[in-house]
Amino acid sequence: MASEAENTFAVRDVSPATGPINSWTIHGRWPDNCDGTYQQFCDPAREYTNLTQILQSFGRQDLVDYALTYWASNSGSAESIWEHEFGKHGTCMSTFDPPCYPNYTPRTESLFQELPSYDWLAAAGILPSTTVKYTPQQFQDALSPHHGGNQIYLGCSGGQIDELCVQEGNLQPTQFGSSSCTAPFYYYPKGYVPPTSTKTTTAGLTAKACSTATATPFAGKGYVYVYNSAGTQQGFLISAGKWYNIAGTPATYTSSSITGQGPFTLTTSKGLCGIKADNSLLCDASITVGAQFYSNGSLLQYGDSSYFSAATTPSGQTQGTLFAGDAMAVDVTLSWVPRC
Repeated sequence: MASEAENTFAVRDVSPATGPINSWTIHGRWPDNCDGTYQQFCDPAREYTNLTQILQSFGRQDLVDYALTYWASNSGSAESIWEHEFGKHGTCMSTFDPPCYPNYTPRTESLFQELPSYDWLAAAGILPSTTVKYTPQQFQDALSPHHGGNQIYLGCSGGQIDELCVQEGNLQPTQFGSSSCTAPFYYYPKGYVPPTSTKTTTAGLTAKACSTATATPFAGKGYVYVYNSAGTQQGFLISAGKWYNIAGTPATYTSSSITGQGPFTLTTSKGLCGIKADNSLLCDASITVGAQFYSNGSLLQYGDSSYFSAATTPSGQTQGTLFAGDAMAVDVTLSWVPRC
């Protein structure tokens, strides 16, 4: 067991839905440096791809069965997210070899069982809704008493909550830090996809977009708009995959999927879109193998995250570079609007 603070994330899977309708699901667990940063991918030699077999070899089919229900991926097989989480985080818990892996999984699952967030919220009258918005304070008032009075991390994207995080120093609740939910947000029922509508950029541009809920995100052609962590639109993507935040014309993106289901690639007039070695997004003729993207409702997802980030918010003629994941200072989500 690592001596640093440990973080347990529970992710609300909105679309495609995973897990029971009356429960959040496990994201993962990792050692923290007590300052919001963490190590990752510490030992490639232990990035195993046979985790089910490892657990079964120790007679722990019960752990597999539980994980299949509560630790599921919305963009691939359940095993794929277990492999990703252990490879990225479990390898940074120094003693973990195959004989120790059964210790990582049950502790993650037991922590999840100790944090019945859905039930705590429901007891406070906070239930998923397509019409009611909740404030960050309502969520904190419902959850913080169960965490020693400490504030927990609330993660929002596209105006809806999709993540809870608890930091536990030596497995005791501690203050986690600033949440990305800073304004009233939706807590949507699982499987609900908000209707797409005509989008207007902060610079006042309106693009021709489908206005009916029947248009399928990430099927065929569409536009990609940028939203900050408060759910406010701030510009769009241009053809090179760059973030543009003033008046202009959004680029047309073409998905390789006709159903909107991933994995799919994206193409613009510049070429295929890829995620480079430094995690930056680029659409260019030099990209020969397109990145494999997934849809999370109307949000673009890469890997296990619907978050992208940038060093700063661009302004004027500056074209901002976006990176997959939330490692940079400014977190955003990328929302698809089908082009009619």
